[in-house]
Amino acid sequence: MIGMQTTRKTNTLTLTPSPGFGEHTMKHALLLLSLIATQAQAQIIYTDVIPDATYTGTNDTCSLDVDNDGNIDFLIVQSTVNAPCPGGPAACAATNTRPRSWVRITPQGTNSVVTAATFASQLPQGQAITSASAWNNASDQVLITQGAPFCGLFGMVNPQWACRQGGYTGSWLDSASVASPKFLGLRFDSAGSTYYGWARLSIPGNGARFTLKDYAYSGLPDAGINAGETQCAIPSGLSVSNVDSNTVILTWQSTTTDTFNLRHRPTGAATWSVIGTITGTTYTLAGLAGCTEYEFQVEGLCDGLLTGYSASFIRTTLGCGACIERNYCPSYSILTGDEYIARVALGTLDNPSGANDGYGDFTALGTELQIGQGHPITLETVFFLFDEEYPMYVRVYVDLNQNGNFTGPGELAYSTSVFVEGPISGILNIPASALTGSTRMRVVMVEGDPATTSCDYYNIGETEDYCVDLVDNTIGVGEGPTSGQLRLFPNPSDSEIFFDATRIGAGSTLHIDVLDGIGRTVARQNMDQGRATITTSGLANGLYVYRITRIGVEVASGKIQVQH
Repeated sequence: MIGMQTTRKTNTLTLTPSPGFGEHTMKHALLLLSLIATQAQAQIIYTDVIPDATYTGTNDTCSLDVDNDGNIDFLIVQSTVNAPCPGGPAACAATNTRPRSWVRITPQGTNSVVTAATFASQLPQGQAITSASAWNNASDQVLITQGAPFCGLFGMVNPQWACRQGGYTGSWLDSASVASPKFLGLRFDSAGSTYYGWARLSIPGNGARFTLKDYAYSGLPDAGINAGETQCAIPSGLSVSNVDSNTVILTWQSTTTDTFNLRHRPTGAATWSVIGTITGTTYTLAGLAGCTEYEFQVEGLCDGLLTGYSASFIRTTLGCGACIERNYCPSYSILTGDEYIARVALGTLDNPSGANDGYGDFTALGTELQIGQGHPITLETVFFLFDEEYPMYVRVYVDLNQNGNFTGPGELAYSTSVFVEGPISGILNIPASALTGSTRMRVVMVEGDPATTSCDYYNIGETEDYCVDLVDNTIGVGEGPTSGQLRLFPNPSDSEIFFDATRIGAGSTLHIDVLDGIGRTVARQNMDQGRATITTSGLANGLYVYRITRIGVEVASGKIQVQH
């Protein structure tokens, strides 16, 4: 069923398929004849596609009827074929194939699409769509298209032939429409008049499918419309910024809405928490759990009608440690497919990662590493092309000082080079100067360039990121910068543990944090005259780290044991 009632009038049409009515035809008919909510309040007629309609395959076609009058206005086609390699060397024989995808639009009759150069434009939300826009009536206008496979020489010395997938061109590149709303600008004729509208699409960077989410047009002939505009606009530009491990600030944009409803939930949870009747476009939300990924949405209420909720904004609260909270530089391979890191094994981590198109984010995985020790590591590599003068370089970086980069002393923790694919074993060194806590580990494999750093884009290879928890089990409780000046008891603790730091500075403001084994903050408290009682009854059995700071400077640290 397609349609969401955001207006005062609903037209309901029922479709009864005839014998032999196929899935392909049914999809198009649903787009035309399902439940459609249309009302010309503010002269904008809006249709929400529920559920979103996804097209993928060979010549899978969306027949878009913008004004729902039974006449098709535009055909949007997705196609993926196995294209033959160009021939020549065995690796490039025409019997070998590579996938080739594209998405194109064909206006019907005198209708047109907003274009940039020869491509159907990808418009941002709020972009004006008027008679002054650049219009094109041609058939098969490209949104995204992939070139034919090509045969090339790869390798710096003793190069070898290989058949590679073609590159991409068009205006709908890089999956931008997946991350944020993007629109087609449409012009169509109906009953002798010209109308302007938009359609919101989501297209991944490989062009292997597209999804139609909703569409609208101005009900006034010759009147323009803004991309994404509805009769009562859904709030846009939702963003969330962290304040502390339990608090975030949300902001959004709206010019048509009287009040707002905000809802949030831990990502994947079944139930939303809703806060209603918000009168501004900024809201401070407290009481969240630390180091937890949340999903946020906002909707508006205007003229007694709800707009429907905005697209989700995902944010993880603070308290996860440097690995997640620091902004690390990007690193990835430009050419992907045949050369990659197949496995990483370190401590309790054993990840058969496989190929990841040049970069693999495995920060949800990790292991505990003892500071001041070397740790056996095994890396398995797969590479199709190499030569004896330019080997494959493999490096492992660890952000030892947790400052968000890998340039500090000792942060290149392991390095080697190999000429043959397969497993590599060595020792990953974590020096005594490393800070405790959760931090980033980056594994980089690059062909033929010893100068490649932890933050480079490179031609051939792969990068993978992990979180590791650096621990120092050799430090006794109370043995930090002020060893012998701190008392705490009982340890191990069942329900609560008492800290006495009066000999460190009873008259100064001290702050205590307790972190779990992967660096998440599980307790945080200001000390009163150098004393504090931390409740441990809700903590799981195990080892925890405490840190006592004065104006952001650590003055004591150590370990506590929770045992129920």
